[in-house]
Amino acid sequence: MDQEFSTQVTLEERRLPGDSLARTRLLLMGVLIATLGLAAVIYSEAYFNTMMQLRATKPRIAAAGIKQLYQVLAGCNFLLGMFLTGVLATFSFQVLGSAQVPPPGMRVAFSTKVRTGKNARKIAIISLVLAIAVFVGCLLSGMHLWAVGQEYEMIYSRPLRSV
Repeated sequence: MDQEFSTQVTLEERRLPGDSLARTRLLLMGVLIATLGLAAVIYSEAYFNTMMQLRATKPRIAAAGIKQLYQVLAGCNFLLGMFLTGVLATFSFQVLGSAQVPPPGMRVAFSTKVRTGKNARKIAIISLVLAIAVFVGCLLSGMHLWAVGQEYEMIYSRPLRSV
């Protein structure tokens, strides 16, 4: 009885130690992503405000500029979504193949409990469903941004009526 209990405890308690290099890379990627995101927001806001001021005097140029902004946002949204989908799907298939989370050879940033069997399969299926949801969501939101840009240009592409 004691031997059976000790086997269960050691299987449940199996942990991978955190890797300091992975932790440093994670921190640097987080800082880089936050910095790039903030720069993109500041630039987009300034660009959008410039186009809104230009709208009063040159509406067609402003419409073309706003259309371009929406299309760039749609493209960035699509690329980021595809990257995240690829990472999640790859992780999911590795977990399904090895039947353990994290997969063998994967570095972890923090001390992580190794999960096997049904728990690993559950995590892999959730990751795969999340990858599909991210793909569909990014595709739909990108298409919406693209359509808004096209519609915005169509409003100002007609000849201006003289009053």
